Formats: sequence, structure tokens, C-alpha cells
Amino acid sequence: LHRDYCPNQSNFHDLPTSARHFSETLAADYNPINFQSKFHNADQTTTNCNKHTRKLIRSFCQFVNNITVHLSSCHLLLTTTSLMMDAKYETFLTDLFHLGVIQFGEFQLKSNHTSPIYVDMRRMLSHPTLLNTAEDFMYEYAKELEYDVICGVPYGAIPLTSALSVKRCIPMIMQRKDAKSYGTKKIVEGVYQPGDKCLIIEDVITFGSSIAETARVLRAQGLIVTDALVILDRCQGASRNLESLGITKWSLFLLPDVLLLYEDRGLISNADCQRISSYLFNVTDKIAPSALENGLQEGAKVDEAGVWSVKAAKNAASLSHCLAKQLWEIAINKKSNLCVACKLSDPKEIIALAQQIGQFICMLIIRSDLIFKHPLVDFISELKACAKSNNFMIMDDRKFCDVSSIVEMQLTGGEWSIANWVDFVTVLPFSGRGVFSAIRQIKSENNFACFSVLSLHAKDSLVPKEFSEQSIKTAEEEIDVVAGVVCSKPPILDSRFLYLTAAGESDQALLRVEDFDGMQFLDVEYLEMNHGIQYADIYKVWACVVVKMIDECKELLKKLFHIGIFKLETVVMRSVYETPIFVDFQLAISYPEIMNKIEELVYSCLLQKLKFHSICGVPEGGLPLASIISVKRNIPLLMYDKTKETTPTGKVVDGVWKKSDKCLIVDDVLMFGHSLVDAANILRQNELEVTDAIVILDRCQGPDNFLRSNDIRRHYLFNFTDVLSYLNEQALLTDCECLKISNHLLAFSDLAGKFIDQCAMEKMIEPMFLSLDRLSVIYHPNARRLWEIAYSKQSNLCLACDLCSPTCRRCFYKHINYCDDSDVIIELMMNSPIKPAAWADFVTVQCLNGSSVFEAIEKVNKDYNVACLPVIEMSTSGNFFTEEYKKRALSLAQQYRKIVGGFICQKRPINDPSFLYISPGIHYKRGMKDQNWRTPDKAVRFNRDDIIVVGRGITKEKFSRVWAYTYQQISWDAFMIMDNAIVNRE
Repeated sequence: LHRDYCPNQSNFHDLPTSARHFSETLAADYNPINFQSKFHNADQTTTNCNKHTRKLIRSFCQFVNNITVHLSSCHLLLTTTSLMMDAKYETFLTDLFHLGVIQFGEFQLKSNHTSPIYVDMRRMLSHPTLLNTAEDFMYEYAKELEYDVICGVPYGAIPLTSALSVKRCIPMIMQRKDAKSYGTKKIVEGVYQPGDKCLIIEDVITFGSSIAETARVLRAQGLIVTDALVILDRCQGASRNLESLGITKWSLFLLPDVLLLYEDRGLISNADCQRISSYLFNVTDKIAPSALENGLQEGAKVDEAGVWSVKAAKNAASLSHCLAKQLWEIAINKKSNLCVACKLSDPKEIIALAQQIGQFICMLIIRSDLIFKHPLVDFISELKACAKSNNFMIMDDRKFCDVSSIVEMQLTGGEWSIANWVDFVTVLPFSGRGVFSAIRQIKSENNFACFSVLSLHAKDSLVPKEFSEQSIKTAEEEIDVVAGVVCSKPPILDSRFLYLTAAGESDQALLRVEDFDGMQFLDVEYLEMNHGIQYADIYKVWACVVVKMIDECKELLKKLFHIGIFKLETVVMRSVYETPIFVDFQLAISYPEIMNKIEELVYSCLLQKLKFHSICGVPEGGLPLASIISVKRNIPLLMYDKTKETTPTGKVVDGVWKKSDKCLIVDDVLMFGHSLVDAANILRQNELEVTDAIVILDRCQGPDNFLRSNDIRRHYLFNFTDVLSYLNEQALLTDCECLKISNHLLAFSDLAGKFIDQCAMEKMIEPMFLSLDRLSVIYHPNARRLWEIAYSKQSNLCLACDLCSPTCRRCFYKHINYCDDSDVIIELMMNSPIKPAAWADFVTVQCLNGSSVFEAIEKVNKDYNVACLPVIEMSTSGNFFTEEYKKRALSLAQQYRKIVGGFICQKRPINDPSFLYISPGIHYKRGMKDQNWRTPDKAVRFNRDDIIVVGRGITKEKFSRVWAYTYQQISWDAFMIMDNAIVNRE
């Protein structure tokens, strides 16, 4: 090795920097003759060298073992790090084998490849002795590195990181898989400063994408990440991938070394060792070099060759739609895959921009509904001429999402006649296949196509994960009108489509003009995004039992207060209600001595009184404490991913247990008990018995009855009542602050109780829905006025006027289904030709793009008074409005209840009389296949809707007045039948 890579030869520069430095530093002492014997005694060598030299030696040994896998010529010269491996390492690895951590067979990995070996390091969690040993090894290794804080890759490395933090007094931070949509809304928990150096901890590494993602999140918070420490490296390309990102990977063990050890000990055969080693070598060569370079995560699907090549996959012949072929040919000929989305309203500015950048782009994206200055005919002709002279195509990013008849009129009607002059439009297929049917109907007369939007880039987007996979299948079936898809990362890579993605981490689905220089498009370079918004059901709450605090607990409370655990500020909780105090226990993980004290008190006050076989921490809040308890008290640990994803072994719960073992749940803060019940259900589904749960703090907001109904007894170290009393005694909280918080707890408990047991509460709530007294509880003034009109006219009928009439404004709400970033919505409502903010009482909105639509309405209402109606469900057949989306949209809308007048839904989703519930899709003729039609009687009597919406059932009928009277009479009669039923029941 030394002879092949000496400083005088050119290929010496192929070595990593650290290895070159080592070779240059010690070249005089380690000549080619005695180098191998010196290396054999590396343990003794490291004890006699200074810290810097020891680090160089360790770096060099890392390199030696990496090239052992890649260069077969070196395989006999230097085979393994077991040359330095003493008995304690061999014993540890042997114990892992007997525990079943190293498993042999056929396993489907995230990369969609079948592996003959799987490393289930999470089985070690149930054996605290082994976890302690791993922590000892990691600490010895970590002493050679420089860092300020440590962070485990979620979730597998969090237990090990927690143990390392508490035992060695190292500050810890924790990355969440998704940022919270409530509370402090952090994605990185703990205490740190920009510029702090963070060491990433991981258990097993394959390609390095998990560490790369964690590093990306940490660096975005201003932390410096240069090193990652792992227990086991599968040697499939992680080192070079991470090195390209400026991260040095340090590993305790390499999988080829471990296999050789097992072969030496007779645990596996020589044939199995060679077969698995060959797999690692072959898969590394094919996948690892491109896995991160192409932006593909381990979960992405690739072609049969294992490498996604733009040149191989994207060519005119493979693309299905003729316009897609034309666009790709333009991109190739101009050597530009750049497109620009210009959200401008002045036609002159758009033309000027197009002329300025036209030679550099392959497509210009506009928003026709933003353009309101005339003459439009001249604008269209000038833009088409500019596109022709500069060789680029035009897209209208309207995100059409409605029934086919409406979309068809939007594309062909009005003064725009979009289908006559644009090449592409974007569609949001949440409403089902109707939007594609409309485009197909028009396509016979106009040559244009659509891009299907699979995902939105808003930070709190409510597009469910399964929507992307379902809609790509729909796009495949509608391929005659679909040219491509808009996504951050598609579920599959189909060479028949073009892929459009946004550059930068903006909140928009497409880039704004001022950012256009960084736009990348039509490639396989995808951006990461935070998916979704967390939500919780609202549960019934009641009183709780008080536990006397001991002196140690009081001292601990003081420390918790001074590090900022108790935040006296108004914060929106998971339950969507505001609280005047927020308890951020995640700050404590950066203070090892405090976490150590919490563990001691939890053990002495709570754990000693309970009987159980194992513990399970609720992710993410309860996982650090559960890990510390496991390591210190030698208690087996179980762990689950709150996304409920299964591992390649088919498990949801990680660890080792027996049927009917009793498991204790651990969490940090208890509010209503939803997290505890969710954890209990998952554990019970895996044949574990769950009867008890412990928490650090109970907020005293009534979880007792709810938990009891789910057969869970909760035990807490502190309750909020005693905490407030003690902080007041110590003059840390004023009387006024304590009174404000106490009143909130009491009021919130009473309010939340109305939503948990709907069957029990229906008798009290239902009369309020059906009486004029409801006016006193309806929150928005526009909604109150509408309800008052309905009662005075004895009509809960709403007409959807699906007609192309620019002068017709006789409707009570503007039906556009706003779904975009806030600046676009503000422009549409306040500056568009029809300017709905000036005359509409309501507008409908879709929550797919998260909170941006509500933020826009709030800004509009500084000058106007418009209520919004979030679309929770649609009546179109085959739409993608799932139960998950409905819950998350309701949760988000309730945070903005000041501007929400009610919901567009097919069935009342919650028993909250402060909102109105408006039902679309009402019709007596059910022959039409594009909607899920219901009669007025069913909508009112069985689905409990307040207002029914009829469109074609009146506007398309010959005798519209007669049909309007019929719908009005029947719907109001159904309403009165419900009212009489309530009176009779009383």
C-alpha cells in the first residue's frame, strides 16, 4: 500500500486528504519494510503518540478498510480492522449476532433492492447492557473529535445519543422528522447557538442519505456539521457520498470486518461470507456513486440498471405527449432546462420580462387570473410572438381543480379563452378525473396539455403522502392529456413524463420572478420539503389527582424555570387552541445534569411502585427520558416510529419482547392523552400489555376520563396546579399570571370536553344547531348574517351559478377555491378585474397549501370583511380528499377561526355550532357520473348539513324557478323535521 501510494507518484493524490497528511507526516518512520508490523501494533502506537497523530492514524485506518472493499488487490495485504480488535469488541459483536441484530435472508430495503443481510440494530435497545457497551465505545471514539453538541439521527440513534449525553455530560439536541405545526414549531429541539459544532450519531449507515438529511437540517439552523459517528458501516458508498458534502464519517465497525469475524468464530460459513461480501461490493459500485449526486434518497425508485441517467431516460422518443417532446427538444437545443414563473399583473411588465430572459429559458409560466390590465388581445398576440421568436413555450399555472363542466368553462370561456393560446396548464387532481375529462374534451379543437401537480411546497402543506402515488397512477391512465408532473420528488420515475420542480426552499409551488436565476427544471434533482402538519383530535378533559412534591422536585422546578422550560407567551397547541403558557421540555435534553435528575426522581417516585417488563418512549418527547431510564436501570427499551412505517423485517415496534409482556409508556408532557392512547394502541396491536403510563408533567386539562376509557392509568412527577403554586411562592410568577393560566386551564378543559364523546354530547349540542339561538355562538359576523337570512326566509338553499356572465354578481360567495401562496391570493382578491374582496361575503379556499391562504385572507380583511369557507370535502367522484386531509384541514382552519365562517363538506365533520356546514353536490337526477350526488333530504337529515348548494339542478333545467322552489321547500322541510325530532326527544 505504501509503495503504491507514495508522495512521489501521481496517484498519491487519489487518497483522501487525511490519509495523504498521515502518509507525509510519518513517511520517514514507516518505511515499506516495517510498516505492516507497525500497523499490527496500532493499539500500542496510539498510546505513545500525541492526540493529533492518533487522529491521523485512525483516519488512515478508516481509509485502509474502505479501500479493502473497493480494491480487490489489497484484500490480502490488509484485510480487517480486527488486527486492532481486542476481546471486548469481539465479545460485543458476538453478542449482537446471538441477539439477532445481524439477520440473513432476503430483505426488501428502502432502495427497493433485495439484500441478503439486514442489520436490525434496534434489537439492541431491549438489552441495556449492550446499549451501555456501545455507548462506551462511541465515547472512546468521540474523544478524538471536536464538537459542542451531539445529535442522533431520528429515531434509531436517539436512545444511544441520550445515553451518551447523560453519562458523559455532553449537551444534546434532537432533530424532529417533521417540524411541529404548533407550540414553538421547531424542527431542532434543545439549546444551541449558530456556529456550534455538532457531531451526528447514527447506528447503521448504508448510502449516507439519513446523515446527509440530518446535516442539511442542522446546517439550516446555523450549526456546523463536519463529522458523523456510526456504530456499523455497511460499506456501500456512504464515505464518499458524505465526503462530497463535507462530512467525515467515523465508524466503530465495518460490515466486511464483522462478517470475517463471524466466519473465524464459525458463526457463518465461508460461502455465506463471500456471497454477502460480493453483494456489498457489487451494489456499492452501481448505486453508491450516484445515490446522493442525483438527489435520489434511498426510497426513490430507479431503473433496472440502478442509475437514473437524464440522457438515457429523457429523450424525445420516450416522452408520450407531443408537446412534452417539443418542450424537451427546446431544452436540449437551447441547453437550458430553466423555466421562469412570473407572478405579475401588468401585461407590459410580462412582455418586457419575456423579451429580456426569453433566450435563456425553455418555458415561461404566467398566472392569467392575475392579469387585469387591458387590452388583453394585444398582450396575447405579443406574448405568442415573443415565445416564437425566442423559442420557448407558455404555461398557465392556474392549478385547475373542480368538476369537469366548470373547468371546461374556465378554459374556453370569458375573455381569456386560455385553451386557445397557452401550451400547458397546471391541474390539481384532488377533485378527481373530471379535470382531465375537461381537457380531453377541449383537446380535439386545441393542441394543449397539462402538468399534474403532485405536491405543494408550502411548509404546512396538507397534501397527504398517498396523494402523490395515487395521482401519478391517474396521470398514467390519463397520459393522452398529461405532459408531465409538478413535484418535489415523484413516487416513481417514468420516462414518459417531464418532471417540473422548484429551486430553493421557498413557500411557493413555483418560483417568483425575483428568484428565477436559481430555477432548475426537467431533471431528477429534487428538493426536500417538510410534509404535512401535525394535528390532534380534541378530547374531553376533567380534573386530576395532586401529588405532594418533595424538596428535590422543587429544586428541579427552579432549574427548569430558569432554563426557560415554562414560556409565558401565547402559543397555539396541537389542540388548535391558544394557551398563555407553553411547556418546552425538549430544552432539557441539552442539560445532561437536569435530565439525570429527572430520571432519578421519576425512578424513585414512580417506577419503583410499578410492575412492567419494558418501557416505550413516545416519539419524540418521551424517547430521550425512556432511553436514559433504560440504560441506567437496565430496563429493556421498545421504540416505534410515529409514522407507523414498517421496517424491512415487517415490524412497526422495534426491540425484543414476548407475547403479553407488560410495557410502560413514557412521555414528557400530558395534555389530553392522545399521544399515550396512540402509543398504547400500537403496542397492544403487537401483543403487548399496556396498563400504565408515566409523564414528567400533567397540565391538568382533564385526560383522566379519556385515559380510563382506554384502560390506561397515568402517573406524573408534577402537575400544573402544584407547579403554578410553587412558582408563585418563589415569586417566579405573579398572582395575575397564575390566575390567567389557571382560568385558561379551567376554561379549556370545559371547552375541549364538548368534542370528545360526540354520542354523549349530541343531546346537548344538537338543539343548538337547529335553533335561532345559534346566532349567539356563530363566531363570524358574515356567518351569523347568513344564518339569520336562512331563518327569516325559511330557506337554506344556496345557488351555485355556473354561468359565464361577467356582470352577474348575485351570489353570496365567490367560488374560486383559492389555493396558492399568500401574495398571489391577495393579488387575486384585491387587484384582479372582478376584485371579490370588495363585494363577496365569503370565498372558498383549499387548505392544500397550508396556512398561506388563511394568512392572505387575514391581510385582505385589514381593508375588507370577507369570511372564508375551507373545502374539507368535495362532491366530485374519485377525488383525493382523504380522512387524514380532512382532520388536518379542520385543525388548521380552527387556528384561524376569526376569519372562517364555516366549511364546505358532505357531512358535518365536527360538532361545533360556531361554524356553518355547507354541502355541495345536491341533485335529484343521479345519472351524471362526475359527482357523488345526494338529495336535499339526505344532506340535511342524515349528514347534518346547514346549507345545501345546488348548481346544475337549477341552472341547467328548463323551469329554473320551479326547481329552485322545489329544492327550497324540501330542504327546509327536512330541516324542520330535524327540529321537531329534537323537540320531541326533549
